[in-house]
Amino acid sequence: MRKTASIFLIIICIIVANYSVPVSAYKNSDISNEICEQLKGSAFEYGLNISFEYSGQGDVLCQNLLQELNKGYRLKTELKKDEMMSSTQIISEEISGYIQCVKNNRNQIIEIELKCNSKSKMDLVKGVIKNKLENSNVKTKYFSYIKSKLANGDVNNLFDQVLKLLKDSGAKSIESVKIDNGYSITAFTNQGDSIENMGKLIDINIAISSYKSGMYLIIGTPEIMTAY
Repeated sequence: MRKTASIFLIIICIIVANYSVPVSAYKNSDISNEICEQLKGSAFEYGLNISFEYSGQGDVLCQNLLQELNKGYRLKTELKKDEMMSSTQIISEEISGYIQCVKNNRNQIIEIELKCNSKSKMDLVKGVIKNKLENSNVKTKYFSYIKSKLANGDVNNLFDQVLKLLKDSGAKSIESVKIDNGYSITAFTNQGDSIENMGKLIDINIAISSYKSGMYLIIGTPEIMTAY
């Protein structure tokens, strides 16, 4: 009986060990949501930026991407084309931005910049694009960002809160820079796509900015690819 109880206890310990999640096991999306919640941010814009070289028919790939997105949304588009570039502007209410192909010597540069007003829409858009690119044997990095408006607060206090949240999550290589209207922070959480910056890997970029219209928070993974 004691032997059976001991075996049962060992099994329970193994299960607990396998399913326990350490603080450092945050995902970038988890950290982003936690920071927004702690700073009482109200998200109003979600963005996606992608750029890569493509050796195939770039125009065809861009049109295929638009067709896939059009299955979930009724896109309003406007095509601009010349000898060097083919760019489709998306001007729908749910999605805005562009998908374009630029000639570059033998290869072509595909650039995608899209914005949505909700996380669920952006998750769907990113999933559709990622699936299509993977099926086309394209490997690239996905730069995402969230823009939020913050409740009134002191920019220095908000900055300290962000640093604490990053440290508590187990983030490393935390660096900060004072900008004219606030702070820019970078860190490495070891989750998601990363890039090298000043000889160090980073996978999250956070900006806290103060304007006459209020306080704003932008979180980019791995980097902010929009104005702030």
